Amino acid sequence: MAMRSGRAGRRSSLVVEVLPADELPAATPSESAKPTRDAGGHFVAGNPFAKMRRAKTTVGGVRVDTACDAYKPFGRWGRRYGGHRRGELAQAHGGSISAGVGALVESAALALSASRFLHDKASATGDAALFVTAQ
Repeated sequence: MAMRSGRAGRRSSLVVEVLPADELPAATPSESAKPTRDAGGHFVAGNPFAKMRRAKTTVGGVRVDTACDAYKPFGRWGRRYGGHRRGELAQAHGGSISAGVGALVESAALALSASRFLHDKASATGDAALFVTAQ
C-alpha cells in the first residue's frame, strides 16, 4: 500500500493506492537484498556466517576422522553425504534448514559412515559379532 497527499482544488486529500502483489516491496529488505544462501542451500561468499569457526567433531580431543587411518575414507564419505543431504533438504524446503535439522542430518551421516566402516572391517575379518555391531 502506498499513501501520498494530493490537492484537489483548495482542499488537501490523502490518496491511498494499493499496489499489485508482484509490485510490493520486500517485507524485510535487508534480508532479501543480501541472501546468505544460494538456491542449493550453500552459503554464498561474503555471508556473515562464513567468519564463524566450524564446529569440530572430536572424541577425547582427537578428531574422529584422524583417530584411525582406516576410517578416513569413510569419514570423508560421511561428510560428503551429509553435505549433499543438507543441500537436498534445503532445496526441497525453500533454501534453508534449521541448525537442529542440520545437526540431525550430520549425526545420521556420521552414524552411517561408522556403520559402513564396521561393515567393511567385518567383511575383511569375517567377524560375525562385528557385523551385528555394524547394523
